[in-house]
Amino acid sequence: MHDSAAWHFIGLDNNIVLGCVVLVPINPEKTVAQLMQMAVDTNQQGKGIGKLLVNALIAFAKAKGLIEIICHARENAVPFYLGLGFEIYDDPFIEVGMQHYHMKIILDH
Repeated sequence: MHDSAAWHFIGLDNNIVLGCVVLVPINPEKTVAQLMQMAVDTNQQGKGIGKLLVNALIAFAKAKGLIEIICHARENAVPFYLGLGFEIYDDPFIEVGMQHYHMKIILDH
């Protein structure tokens, strides 16, 4: 897909993958990127792993000079992203058969 341009983040515990997320630049200047493929092992959800991954992704994005991160959040994930500082913009839409929301965070430098 976008692997050659993307940055991948993985949460590990004793070399076991607990979660992952991908950040894909979406403009030529690499100032805006899309958070994609966020996943945490079902047995590990609710333990803060997703929050740690996204916070690491945000810190990395700031260090790279990005100004905005967007994502397509499933309806049940909206509170998670709101808690991390993302906001909803635009109308909900259907993606992979489920309702999603456009969300973004503007990065302070």
